[in-house]
Amino acid sequence: MEAVMKPTYFWLIFIILITLALISAVQSENLYPTLQLSAEKWDFGVIREGDIVERDFIIKNKGRGSLFILEIIASCDCTTVTVADEEVSAGEKTSFKVTFDSKGLNGIVQRMIVIRSNDPDQPIKRLIITGKVKPKK
Repeated sequence: MEAVMKPTYFWLIFIILITLALISAVQSENLYPTLQLSAEKWDFGVIREGDIVERDFIIKNKGRGSLFILEIIASCDCTTVTVADEEVSAGEKTSFKVTFDSKGLNGIVQRMIVIRSNDPDQPIKRLIITGKVKPKK
């Protein structure tokens, strides 16, 4: 009876080892997205109250899985964000436009833009915009 059971255990252990090796190989492929911003800070310099400034930024997917932009939030109504594409394939990029309206503002300003994505390592990225608003002449 022992002779019959030994080959069964051998094949069971063999199948378990092969399964573990396959799982390890798939996990090492890293099929996750990785969000990379073209810049994490923007200083728009000195502008006059009422001026509107804009700048385009690039989001690149450095990972191997599809990147989904889940949400982009500006910290103030004076700042708006428009994204070109909410899904970015592996190795591809998209852009988003930041528009800052200085109406009613004066002095040094700092605003934050938060980008939420499905990047498992950094699901939240921040972009800080700063500058100085001078009174109208």
